[in-house]
Amino acid sequence: MNNLPPYLSVPEIIWHYVFWMICIAVLFFLIFPLFVIIPLSFNDVPYFTFTKKMLSFDPEGYSLKWYNEFFTSLNWQGALLMPLNVGFFLGEIE
Repeated sequence: MNNLPPYLSVPEIIWHYVFWMICIAVLFFLIFPLFVIIPLSFNDVPYFTFTKKMLSFDPEGYSLKWYNEFFTSLNWQGALLMPLNVGFFLGEIE
């Protein structure tokens, strides 16, 4: 079960398990919000909330409204393209 080398000291063994707990905690705090934000992005109302229709998995409770807004709005397209332009031109300078 435990594949740690036999020559490790007690502090090294403790650090091994603490390191794994830190890695799991970091991944949890980075990945878990995606499981909340992605379903909320299909919401039809203009604020983040799980509606009764969404919680009952009623197809009428879900919408692509915000994705349509993102891909058709010039403000969002400009906000997406600006960092790409800046990165491209800064890359040309170096």
